[in-house]
Amino acid sequence: MAGPARRRARLRHDGRSGGRPGARLVARAPRGQPAWRGRTARRAADGTEGAVRRRGDLVGRFVVRRPGDRADGGPVLTFDVDDAGVVVVALDRPDRLNTVTVALRDALIEAFLAVRDLPHARAMVLRANGRHFSAGADLTEFGSADSVFEARRIRWDRDPWGPLWDLPVPVVVALHGYSLAAGLEMALLCDVRLAAPDTVVGLPETKLGMLPAAGGTQSLTKVVGPAAALPIVATARNLDAAEALRVGIVHAVVDDVESAALDVARRWAACDPAALRAAKRALRSAGDLPLDAGLVVEARLARAMLRRD
Repeated sequence: MAGPARRRARLRHDGRSGGRPGARLVARAPRGQPAWRGRTARRAADGTEGAVRRRGDLVGRFVVRRPGDRADGGPVLTFDVDDAGVVVVALDRPDRLNTVTVALRDALIEAFLAVRDLPHARAMVLRANGRHFSAGADLTEFGSADSVFEARRIRWDRDPWGPLWDLPVPVVVALHGYSLAAGLEMALLCDVRLAAPDTVVGLPETKLGMLPAAGGTQSLTKVVGPAAALPIVATARNLDAAEALRVGIVHAVVDDVESAALDVARRWAACDPAALRAAKRALRSAGDLPLDAGLVVEARLARAMLRRD
């Protein structure tokens, strides 16, 4: 990837996260190149690996792996950070249409929390490897759960949508191919959505007797308004990139969507980071609060900026 210098490291999925299968990120840096600067890596028992903490000055590439998730033991997610503070999080299950498994959910949660806690993070790009962004949740995991209660717990207790929505840095998502169900719902929580011409978006859950409950009913309504959101959800039909642009789901349709997303993130990263975060908070409050309350938030943030050393 072109741009500021990057160092490479490797993250694997070790299957332990709070006592449950999940994405505990473990880093192995190349010889002579620490994965984390400062007091940020805890040595494992064998002294060769360190469990990643979500604090510190991280620069490099990390790959989250889940044994058994793919036949080749391949990754579920990659995480890049450059010296300019641009973070690129990429779904990496291309042979499974980047469907969202429990392992990928846990990896996304860890990735988003890492972005939140990185002091030098200034912007984030969300993208996916392969021909499709994401075809949605991996429904086979729900069918293989021990009980309906376990399936429901997986659905509700381990969603990465809150950490994504709460990120203090602006997020741009690069969509291509299938961007459906949970894939679209994830994108709707990003600040800017760019789409390749082959993008297909949709919320097909109602066809399956389900609700787009990864925030879809709420985030889509916030983005396009209730009049446009209702037919999309109620008919469960897919939209091509041109129609997604027309109704306001995406901001632009571009040929080289990943380069365009990086350009957006790098322009953000060139801004004052504190001002950028404050602007995102103020703009978010404009959509959530009455005008008078939003103006109070804006004034408080502006005063805080003036008090900086």
